[in-house]
Amino acid sequence: MKIAIRILIWLLVFAGVAALAEEKAKEYKPTEIQTLRLQVKQRDALLAWNRYQAAVADLNAEAEKVKKANAWPSETIFNGDTLQFSAPEKK
Repeated sequence: MKIAIRILIWLLVFAGVAALAEEKAKEYKPTEIQTLRLQVKQRDALLAWNRYQAAVADLNAEAEKVKKANAWPSETIFNGDTLQFSAPEKK
């Protein structure tokens, strides 16, 4: 009798776990207009990121020109935040 009850309890536990596993997470879907607005903002953000990366590359290229014009070592470090140049740290 005790074994039958234990088996029944385990079957109920496994059935409950299986039912929870099958339950899907609720999905929230924006309207078509909201989706289009989100897509436009996403594209704008991507374009802004690409422009930012290009601007940083231009800044670094200009820093390389400054190093070359001043005959500084190629290892000279440029800080794009402070626009300062410094010697590399010695190890």
